[in-house]
Amino acid sequence: MHTKLIGMLILEPIIGSIVNAPFNTTLLNAAYQIWLEYEPETFPGSTKVNYYALFAFDATWTLIQSLQQLCSTYTNSSSPCISIVNNSFCFDRHFLNATSFFNTISSTEFLGVSGPVKFSTNVTDRIDGIYYVIRNTQPSANNIELVPVLQWSHSDNWKTYTQADVIIWPGNTLVPPTGFAGLEGIERSS
Repeated sequence: MHTKLIGMLILEPIIGSIVNAPFNTTLLNAAYQIWLEYEPETFPGSTKVNYYALFAFDATWTLIQSLQQLCSTYTNSSSPCISIVNNSFCFDRHFLNATSFFNTISSTEFLGVSGPVKFSTNVTDRIDGIYYVIRNTQPSANNIELVPVLQWSHSDNWKTYTQADVIIWPGNTLVPPTGFAGLEGIERSS
């Protein structure tokens, strides 16, 4: 039925626990307990929580940690460490301590629920705790399935997901396609 999808490769961001990287089990379990306490009907079970929920948790925790750090070092007691100008319209707000807050975020580093979280002033994304898996669309007994075939981490680069994984290419073959434009040796300009 979906045979034209066989051979497709799909890149997916994943959490550190999938590639045996460190992650904060204490924080993760505490978050699950809070979820179970306040919204048990929406909790899918610890093995079925969407990775993006864990990324969002770490992003929120980054903001909380950074605000706590910023406010603990703020010595001007005549005004609060958090001050927003033009707060009557959501698209025209201005955070007065934005530069200090950004610098605090850039120096934030912790072990999150998705893996290590670390930033840098010269990079616009996380610089640690970034992991990916490539899934291959393969035929199965009933239809098709997405099989993980490669995984990536900053420390290991690309490697096979398990030793038994093979990539099924378009046309349901083990032979990689030829005759396509390649990017080998081409550098991305900044």
